[in-house]
Amino acid sequence: FQLKELTYIRNIEDFIDESFTEERVDQYVVKETQIIKSEYTKEEIPFDLILPVGIKDFEVDRVLVLLHGIRDKKEDWVEKWKLLENYIQLLESDKIGRIAFILPNSGYSGESWYTNFYQLDEFRYEDFFSKELLPSIKDRFKNAKFGIAGFSMGGYGSYKIGLKNLDSFQVIGSMAGAISLIRLILKRRVFR
Repeated sequence: FQLKELTYIRNIEDFIDESFTEERVDQYVVKETQIIKSEYTKEEIPFDLILPVGIKDFEVDRVLVLLHGIRDKKEDWVEKWKLLENYIQLLESDKIGRIAFILPNSGYSGESWYTNFYQLDEFRYEDFFSKELLPSIKDRFKNAKFGIAGFSMGGYGSYKIGLKNLDSFQVIGSMAGAISLIRLILKRRVFR
């Protein structure tokens, strides 16, 4: 395992741009919503795929799974966090290439913590993500490299799922992740 140098892209000042109409967004991406009826959670868990326009599944070479925070939902990446506006602006300025995004709901009304509940077989959310969702998207995008990241509870989930599935992800990220690195380093439980 080798760490690589990270680069970051600063947010563009005065970001509010009225030119982000649906027509402009439709020039770059197409959105699909799918549902997996999970054997691990007994729920139907929806997820959005945001795909580059004009690219076939086998041509997708980068996929980023984004996990939302507690009591949030998959749509918040687009509605609150302006994922599409940021993505299109960076794409137009040649700072990034084309990426497919996977935006799943966490399950359990947005409070699953992307984890298996203790001694409750019908609430195995980590298993859903690792054994149902991930294989389904890896099967669809066979030639892609995958990343996983999340915000708050999703940051915790991305570390947990990503680190337990290192062979599946080239990038693991967390934004304000609900984790305690000190406790992890000391081999303590994250939650008491």
